[in-house]
Amino acid sequence: MVEGQDVLILLQGIGLTEYESRVYVALISLGRARAKEISDITSIAYPKVYDVLASLKQKGFVEEELRRPRVYRPVDPSRAIRNYVEERISLLKSRAEQLIDVLAVRYRELGGGKGEAFVIQSKRGILDKLRDLILKAKKEVLISAPNFDVLSVKALLLDLNAARRKGVEVKILTSPLTPRVEVEKVLEVADIRIKEGLEGCYVITDAGSLLISGKVNDLKAIFVADDLSIKPMREHFNYVWFEATPASLHLKLMSSERGVIVLAGGASKRMGKDKTLLQVKGIPMIKRVVDAALKVSNEVIVVTGSKRASRRISEVIRGDVTIVEDEERGWGPLMGILTGCKRAHAEYVAIVPCDAPFLNPKVLAELFKRAEGHDAAIPRWPNGYLEPLHSVYRRQTILDIAQELTKKGSRSILRLIEGLKDVVYISIEELKLVDEKLLTFFNVNTPRDLLMAEAMESP
Repeated sequence: MVEGQDVLILLQGIGLTEYESRVYVALISLGRARAKEISDITSIAYPKVYDVLASLKQKGFVEEELRRPRVYRPVDPSRAIRNYVEERISLLKSRAEQLIDVLAVRYRELGGGKGEAFVIQSKRGILDKLRDLILKAKKEVLISAPNFDVLSVKALLLDLNAARRKGVEVKILTSPLTPRVEVEKVLEVADIRIKEGLEGCYVITDAGSLLISGKVNDLKAIFVADDLSIKPMREHFNYVWFEATPASLHLKLMSSERGVIVLAGGASKRMGKDKTLLQVKGIPMIKRVVDAALKVSNEVIVVTGSKRASRRISEVIRGDVTIVEDEERGWGPLMGILTGCKRAHAEYVAIVPCDAPFLNPKVLAELFKRAEGHDAAIPRWPNGYLEPLHSVYRRQTILDIAQELTKKGSRSILRLIEGLKDVVYISIEELKLVDEKLLTFFNVNTPRDLLMAEAMESP
């Protein structure tokens, strides 16, 4: 538990001044107060308090009530701190891009790269510099990598292991979308923590730092060696590390809480043939869906309509995936849900179709998050239409309801939803924040849909 002086230190660590930290903490305690009251409790000179409050208001930590005398109240810390840090990260990334553009020209003109700051514009060059920094590190190697592929983390395993054996502290931040198998492998040589929404991509060592931007195939990086430039990056890393979840705990929670059931037992009447293995951009649809599911859960169950279908699907799917057949035929999606829930162990399961080639793991992660503590999280369109086969449910609850419906001879998914007592309905507009074009909900049901999928730009 962080108390007293530690809170002030942490607030200063994310960029607030000492006075700003003291005033904000005081306001949290008071709830709402006038400048004189804040001055009395913080021992900051009365005229100075107004300047501090103005600064905090600009940074989003304080609100001013429209009345006289002026009364101030604190903004919810969970909102104020996150927004402020995200703005700082955004600003840092923007300045980094500007620096890269400016310094790249100087770098080419001078033909250098031996000084305190220079630009690297190739993935190979970045990887070489990373290895050099890890080799020279004597105290610490701090890595922020939302995706291990960006920094070729797996290619650095030997280097990281060598650094750790020398007594160097190796810490890595990554996002929940990094595949479980990759996290487990890198855990052997580094301490890893998981942070949802992680964006910054950089490496800090006591021998220098790299700030990286761009896509995997078009990376740029700026190398910085002076402590003044590295300090805000280290502060940001330490702040996020403090908030993040240890990887071992995250993997344990993943195993016990989240599962994905892929429904692949439909008749494909509108397509005219089995669509599970039809390719979209060179990859079978079922494989695209399963690959997305594996990014949010290590328990993925594919429910098919026959043993023949199971054999064919098993030929294209690799990894720890369970393939089962419907317990009974002719019941539609309800039987797939019932069969999958019986085989699953997770507390919550996402139900997804096999014909959604652009299934977005970020959408699944958001649905899992929103479902916690409830019976289900179901997306809803503005016209009221629901997406029950792109939703997350409490497994035991829908298993009980599905079993009761089959006893009554009902195959209705609508009846399944009506049987839930505590449902969180999520506006489709909210999900645009993680899937701008909402391609997650695009289903391939007809030959025309297949042509459209081929023409779409992959997310």
